[in-house]
Amino acid sequence: MPSPIEPITLYSDRPDATRALGRRIGAAVEPGQVIALRGDLGAGKTTLAQGIAEGLGIAARVTSPTFTLVAEYQSEHGLRLVHVDAYRLGDDPADAAREAATFGLEEILAGVRANGYAFNDQELEMGLRSLAVPVRNVVGEVVAAMNVSVQASRVTRREMVDAFLPVLVSAARKLGNQLAPAR
Repeated sequence: MPSPIEPITLYSDRPDATRALGRRIGAAVEPGQVIALRGDLGAGKTTLAQGIAEGLGIAARVTSPTFTLVAEYQSEHGLRLVHVDAYRLGDDPADAAREAATFGLEEILAGVRANGYAFNDQELEMGLRSLAVPVRNVVGEVVAAMNVSVQASRVTRREMVDAFLPVLVSAARKLGNQLAPAR
């Protein structure tokens, strides 16, 4: 049985320091390692993730995947960053793992890898169902996401995939073809 992972608490009082710390973390991680960030909204999790991406050699602009839940980025060295926004999950790690299983985190990751889009039924308590596709620039870097949300009572998951997905994919492709590589 693996030993429990001890959490590390980090403090930073400036976004540039948070990003620099992320760069150091990103430069030190190995393929397959998981870094879980926890903090209140606005705590700097995305800023740290941006630094981690830079440290991994990822040139794409990293944004919070609040509505898409998952965003994937590829470095020029073949390393991959999967950025998951799990703010809906509970604070207890065991509870969070169970909740992640209920909303299909593994399936979301597999779906994004296989299909190139993410589907979210987790806003059903608010009556929403969402579909998102990545926007890739001219060199294939993910620079944004295009989303559509519908009233769940009016549109089924299948209808969204059949009717909205082709339009979203086309629009994302057209937009992406106009975007230059990230600096």
